[in-house]
Formats: sequence, C-alpha cells, structure tokens
Amino acid sequence: MKNLRSLLHRTVPSLAFLLVFSPAMAFSEEGDDSNIYENCSSGELASIAKVWGFLKYYHPGFRRGKLDVDEFLFEGLNQICREASEGVSSYFDKFVQRYSVYERVNTASGLEQLLSLGGESGQRLQADLETSQIPQWIYDDPNITLSARKSLLEVFGYSRESNSFYNQIDQSTHMSNFGNESHYPNQGLTVELRILSLFRVWNAVEYYFPYKESIPGGWGGVLREVVFDFVSANSDALYIKAMQRLLVRMEDGHAAISEDENDLSRKIFGDKLAPVMVTYVDGKFWVKAVLRTASGAREELAVGDSIQSVGGKSVTDIKRYLEQYASSSNQHFKNQVIAKYLTISNKDNVSLEVERNGETLKLTVETVDRSDHHRMQKSWAARSHGQVFNKGATLYLHLNAFSDVDYRKSFDQYQNIIMDLRGYPWEADNADVMKYFLDQGVPFAAIRFPSSTRPGSFSTETIARTLLKKEGSFEGSLFVLVDHNTLSASDVVVQT
Repeated sequence: MKNLRSLLHRTVPSLAFLLVFSPAMAFSEEGDDSNIYENCSSGELASIAKVWGFLKYYHPGFRRGKLDVDEFLFEGLNQICREASEGVSSYFDKFVQRYSVYERVNTASGLEQLLSLGGESGQRLQADLETSQIPQWIYDDPNITLSARKSLLEVFGYSRESNSFYNQIDQSTHMSNFGNESHYPNQGLTVELRILSLFRVWNAVEYYFPYKESIPGGWGGVLREVVFDFVSANSDALYIKAMQRLLVRMEDGHAAISEDENDLSRKIFGDKLAPVMVTYVDGKFWVKAVLRTASGAREELAVGDSIQSVGGKSVTDIKRYLEQYASSSNQHFKNQVIAKYLTISNKDNVSLEVERNGETLKLTVETVDRSDHHRMQKSWAARSHGQVFNKGATLYLHLNAFSDVDYRKSFDQYQNIIMDLRGYPWEADNADVMKYFLDQGVPFAAIRFPSSTRPGSFSTETIARTLLKKEGSFEGSLFVLVDHNTLSASDVVVQT
C-alpha cells in the first residue's frame, strides 16, 4: 500500500467521512497475522477502542499533540493481544500513571475525593456529573477496574484548552477538522492499521456526531459487532466493504467512502451503470428515464419497464446485498440509493430482465462510466424540468434545471410561481433562492454541534438568516411541490 489516509470532516448538521485511499492500496506482502488477535475477545478490543479514544480526546498529552496516540494504541495492542502480557485495565491504568501531568488522588474513594478537590477540576467534574456527560461505559465496562476507572475520571476532570490537536473545531461554523491524523505511506494495510482506522471512525462519531443518540440500537454496541470484520478483512475488497458497512450504521446519507475517479471502492463495487434512471415504488424497481448516450443512441429499455433481474441476479437479492452499503437517513431514501446503483457493474454490457405490459423481455444493455451517467442525468433533468408558462402568468421551477441560470431576474413578470422540490433537487443553493421570496429574517434551522472542550457534549442553536428584500423579488403566490424525497436542504426551504 502506497498511502493510507483517514480524513474525517464534519458538515452541519451531519458528520461526513472521507476515507481516502491511493489507487495503489494493497496489503502487506509479509502476510496477514490477524489470527494473533484471537487472544483478545471482541469485548476486550471494544474496551481498548473506548479507552484509547477517551484518552485521545481528553488526556492533555494527546490533546496538545505531545504524545503519539497511534503508537500508544499499537503498544497496547501488542501487549494486550499479541503478547497477552497485560490486561486491558492494567495497561491503561499504568499509562495514565506514567504520563500523569497533574496531582493524583491516591485514595480508594476516587470519585468522591475528586469532587472534594475544589477548584477548576472539581467544578468541571461536578458539572459534568450533573449533566451526565461522563461516558457510562467507564462505570459499566467489566474490563475497567476501580483503579483504572479512578484514573479515567481524573483525566476527565482535568482542565482542557479550547481545541484538541486531533480535532480543530471552527468556533464560528462548528466544523471539525481532523487533519492532524498520521498517515502511513510506506506500510501495508496491516491488521493494526485496520484496527486503527475502525477506532478512529468509531471515536469520531462517539464524541463529535451530534445525532449519535438517534442511531438505532445505539452506537456503543456497534464496536463489538464489527471489530472482527476489520481484524479478518485481509484483502482490499473486504476492508472497503467492512468500512462502508460501519458507516451505514450511522444512518446518515453524508457518511460514505470518498469517490474520485481512481477510487478503489469504485473498482470493487463497480464503475459503470446502464444508461437509465431507476426508481423504487410499491416494492418494484421501475425505469423512470432512458438516458441518451454520447452518440445520442437509446437502448431498448422503455420508461415504465419493471426490472426483474440484473446480470442474472434477482433484484430482490441485489437489494438485500446493497442495503448493507447504502448510506441513508431513512428506508425510503435507502431504497432510492439502491435503485440508483441497481445496474452497477465493471462490465461493458449488462444483461437485464424486465417486465413490460405483462411480457418478460431479456435485454443486453451497454453500460457507461458513472461520471458520464451523472452528466447524462443532469442533462435529462434540464430537458425534463424546464420553465412552464400558463398564459404568461405562471412560472414553473425545478431547481435542478436552473443551477447555472440566473432565473431570478424575471420573477416579477409572473403572478404565480410553482417551485418543484420533489426528488431532492441537489444542484441549486436552496437557501439563496429563498432570499427572493422572504423579506425578513426568519429562524430556518436548529442545529446541534459538538463542544470543543467537552468531547461528547453537544449544544443546540437556532439559526436565523436575514433575508433582505431586493429589486425583482417576487410579490405573487408561491406554490411548493414536495414528496418523500424532499430532504436535507430542500426540506429547509419547505419549513421556511
């Protein structure tokens, strides 16, 4: 493997992950030794992940970038799992003692003594106790002894500067920057690096994803379920798939492996699609548009065809498979993501079986690159969602069709405007468009964002955008069309 980078970036209000790999990513030629980790249970590895992430974001030595957090993990994995010379709790307890940068409380009463310290540490810990900000696993994890628990609580109560070295949060935008993570360009993707990538992502979500509590089943249990998927992922394909399955558990459409032209994930899942647009309605996959290829030719598929199989596999089996890898915030949108990639392939042609007017047809369709498919889709949207005039009084707007046109100059010519936000139009700046329909500041969204000094703690803020009335703004009637695909930024427009 030539390069391994984990770059985690938070968008408001969601947390998006860009896990970037070079095209030359490959596993170590020395062979994989993941069987060594059979000495550790999934529970022990989960405990290591939690304590490691806690110290990474709370311990002053790590927060200031004075200690190497990755080497600390590798040392622990070696002693706990490879050599089995240390238990989870004793190893981390010794670490805290070794790198103590404050006066320790050497009594058995631990927490009570910390609260009696007074001063900033005691006050901070008392406040966090009252708001239940101390991670519950510190008390519940059977691998954490009383001594280790006491050490972790002391770290929790220590004064923290505004930002961590490993996450630089912009105080005005609340955006996170995880750019100080170490890269390993000259190493194979060893089992330790696979574990590191899992632990990085899990802890970033644990401490900085504002909607962690809405994850079905809770985020805490995910570690034990997936950790051995990463331990045993001894090929590029298995590793990429394990990572994508982890991100899907967030149920956030912004969480995905990055997709550039040379991305390995494209080579694994496929980089070609049939030149059609597919939708999922009433339990079936339907062709909703047949796209023009570069030559202008059209395939034999027709709008309204119900796709039954792709490449000899039933759409039911394909849907079940792709559900593991489709990031989304709800089941309906997940189904549409699956529909988008239903015909994904690495082949130049794909065989389809469709039902049309009660007849089953078998077709072979030439595929196109995903980048070309995206361009063709945009072209189709522009042709299909143009301006519609009714006796010169009504303007129909589908925002995808007008992303590159200053259509707002002519608003005052019409008595009525129909704004179509169905199908999640993603190309236009919806908030910017609303400037021409509102003449006063309105609270248009409430966001949650992470604390820079208390990882795992979040605040809520209502945002009001001042929308000044401008020349040419619209004075007539506005009608907004929505459906179940009106999500994210489009949903903000509707609520406004």
